[in-house]
Amino acid sequence: MSRSARNLIIFFVLLAWSSPLLAQGTQTPERDRLFQSAVSQYEAGHYAEAIQPLEKLLREVPESFEVHELLGLTYAAQSQDTKANEHLEKAVRIKPDSVAALSNLAASYARLGKFNLAIEQFTKAVELEPTNFDTNHNLGEAYIHAGNVGKAIPFLEKAQRINPGSYDNGYDLSLGYLVTGHLSEARSSVQSLLKQKDTAELHNLLGQIEEKDGQFVAAATQFEAAAHMEPSESNLFDWASELLLHRTLDPAVQVFERATARYPDSPRLMVGLGMAYYARGNYDDAVKAFLRGADLSPADERCYKFLARAYDS
Repeated sequence: MSRSARNLIIFFVLLAWSSPLLAQGTQTPERDRLFQSAVSQYEAGHYAEAIQPLEKLLREVPESFEVHELLGLTYAAQSQDTKANEHLEKAVRIKPDSVAALSNLAASYARLGKFNLAIEQFTKAVELEPTNFDTNHNLGEAYIHAGNVGKAIPFLEKAQRINPGSYDNGYDLSLGYLVTGHLSEARSSVQSLLKQKDTAELHNLLGQIEEKDGQFVAAATQFEAAAHMEPSESNLFDWASELLLHRTLDPAVQVFERATARYPDSPRLMVGLGMAYYARGNYDDAVKAFLRGADLSPADERCYKFLARAYDS
């Protein structure tokens, strides 16, 4: 996708532990004490302290769904993703109809970069709870990360219908529409989000939509709004580049000059400034900007190509 989508939801939700060891058979006060101690340590963020009692319990109750699930979550919280995955897989084998466990396993696969396996588990979760916002959103995100935006859209759409107030889901749905060429839907989606939350990234996204739809004046207006709200290097570059692309040269030079003053170490802003000077016929200034750009990024071949042209001019 042209801009980064929101991250796949890969945090792990602790399940309800009302009767933690029933799956194994007879509970004992000591086992309950160890398990509740592990839960408390996990919830307090003391993940290393949670592992020891869980590993001890696992030797005593090796088929406990709850122990495997919590141990998987604990390892995941420490970024020990391979170990986490082993226990989360076991938990799903023990209780294959647990939507939370399926989602946690899917998220674990995503952390390991195994998005096809993540999609498989999220699909099972959606089949079990088709009206669950999280399962639909996560399946859509998994498809995005697997590079299949088209398949993501129906699930992001359903998630948005379930929770119209979800900004992150709505943003990625809008981005998905843009990437797949559904510009009318993309525009409508962003405009709806803007009514909820007026942000620079939404104006920037709307600028991309208008540019792709050939609405250049509208695109420049949106890129400008984004840059005023949040004058980041990226937003300033997009605004200035839009002006330069459509040969609005004086404003393009002005924006690039302000941008390079704010971000003097940005190679692409400096090269953009050189291109704007060159397009306007300010060849000496263009040479200076290209030389500075070459200093900042010696590997950027554009600098040398335009330098040669500027010298020849």
